[in-house]
Amino acid sequence: MKMDEIIEKLRQEKYLLLDLQELDDILNHAEVVRENDTMMSGYIRVLKYKGYFLIQEVTAKEELALRLFSSKKEADDFVDGRLVIYEQMWDGCGCKVNYYD
Repeated sequence: MKMDEIIEKLRQEKYLLLDLQELDDILNHAEVVRENDTMMSGYIRVLKYKGYFLIQEVTAKEELALRLFSSKKEADDFVDGRLVIYEQMWDGCGCKVNYYD
């Protein structure tokens, strides 16, 4: 799927799930502005494409999950929240990331 199509879909949907094999193509077309290793579910990234900010993460089902944000601050806040959950998971809290919310 082309980046412009992804942006258009994300403007209408809360998140988009794609095949993990599409990740390299997306990374080749977007600028990585932040990248954190979750230590459990690969990397979570903030990507920039044509003034849009996207979050890229990998679900527990090995799906590529993308979300659209209007600013880097909103994207960073989302990532920071996710990283707190991953840290709690690492500590054995029994909590889980809800990728579909």
